[in-house]
Amino acid sequence: MDRNTLFGLLLIGALLVGYSLLNKPARERQRQEDQRIQDSLANVQKLEAERQDSLQVVITEKVQAAEKVKGEPGGQQNLESMYGDFAGAATGKKMLITLENDVIKLKISTLGGRPYSVELKNYKTHDGLPLVLFDGDSTIFGLNFFARNRSINTNELFFIPSRNEVDIISQNQ
Repeated sequence: MDRNTLFGLLLIGALLVGYSLLNKPARERQRQEDQRIQDSLANVQKLEAERQDSLQVVITEKVQAAEKVKGEPGGQQNLESMYGDFAGAATGKKMLITLENDVIKLKISTLGGRPYSVELKNYKTHDGLPLVLFDGDSTIFGLNFFARNRSINTNELFFIPSRNEVDIISQNQ
């Protein structure tokens, strides 16, 4: 390697180091960017929580209205006008059905027929607590469809399990 080649490589290296030092973002600017990202995430989580709460309130109000309508004279006919063939499922009692085996513990709500909480038994969180994938009313698994020109939302309907047991435990043999 001759002297010109060595000088050229050193010059290119010096240019790269100088360029990276001059264009390095300032710490304050990086902190501001990190704070902006955290604020954005907090806003999104807040909006999502408000949306979940408002949706749950709407569903609860509709269920209470259906219960009230059923108790009134001619209430069943009003429910049939609202839900059509699904009027029988518009009223009921919210219960949690537990399905459990060696691996998973699943709670299903009869209101909406949706998973309410899921726990993986063989796994723990970083602080040793059971690993719960989701819990409570943070999930929406409803199906919206039309039947005889009526909008039906399965989150508003009560499902009846085919077994009378509330806790169903399966043991692998």
